[in-house]
Amino acid sequence: MSALVLVRTALCVMPPESPAVHTDPTAELALRTATSRSEDDPVAPFCALPTSSPTPVLMPQAPNGRPPHDLPEDVTARFYDAVAARYDAQVDRRTDNLQVRLSFCERVASIAGPGGLILDFGCGTGIDAAWYAARGHRVVAYDISPAMVDVLRERCKSEIESGRVTPTAGPLAAMTNALEEAGQVAAIAANFAVLNHVRELKPLLQILASHLASGGALVACVLNPFYRRDMLQAWWWRNALRSFGKGAIQMSSNVTTYRHFVGAMRRAAGPEFVLEDVCAAGGSKLLGTLDSNFLFVVLRRLS
Repeated sequence: MSALVLVRTALCVMPPESPAVHTDPTAELALRTATSRSEDDPVAPFCALPTSSPTPVLMPQAPNGRPPHDLPEDVTARFYDAVAARYDAQVDRRTDNLQVRLSFCERVASIAGPGGLILDFGCGTGIDAAWYAARGHRVVAYDISPAMVDVLRERCKSEIESGRVTPTAGPLAAMTNALEEAGQVAAIAANFAVLNHVRELKPLLQILASHLASGGALVACVLNPFYRRDMLQAWWWRNALRSFGKGAIQMSSNVTTYRHFVGAMRRAAGPEFVLEDVCAAGGSKLLGTLDSNFLFVVLRRLS
């Protein structure tokens, strides 16, 4: 893979359409991850702390220094269960993460409209859900990790009692059950690299689209597959070459992440969604998306 090809993709040049892949949308697909831990990906999923120093920053560690080993579909949930108590301290200690969070929440709220119902997909410990609720929104807050949602229950106790926040955790079916009671949502939020845990986006997006009002949108904060500081590291090139032609750069650390290319996300979104916007979540205006560890992606629900 030449550097020119990589930079063209980073600047959101869409590759040609590939043949459609038909996948069962009812499969319990959402978070299939590997159990291996390596030094191939020193960037944290979810918090995704930028590698701005010579020493790579790893994601929060489980008590024994490694993620629990279990069935593949349980690895992500059990890992975040283990780090839930100290997750906030490690993520929001960085001012750049705080700014990304604020910018993301403001965008979601503007799309949802005054009082609009929001699905906080991958809600974590509830910081975003509390922010939405404080501004008049009702929120269905879902996460695969019960321990993360337990922290949310403490943070959002009054919001839950008043009905402004509905917490739910566990398999994807728990989320769909909650949404059937709540009704269609005006906006779906997937902050801090939640979608980067998902290998096949299309089946998940089909499920989410079925609960999103026509004209609503899904807003995702995803890891930038072509973040310039990552591209200076040998581990980035190793994984990029291994992942060539797969639509995402697969990286294995405490859990596996898939840094989806913009073109792959656009194809996975159809026909339920259209890719409306991709922009840098931070960084300098000069370098644009290359200078941002995160991208904001807006998928608009078609009628």
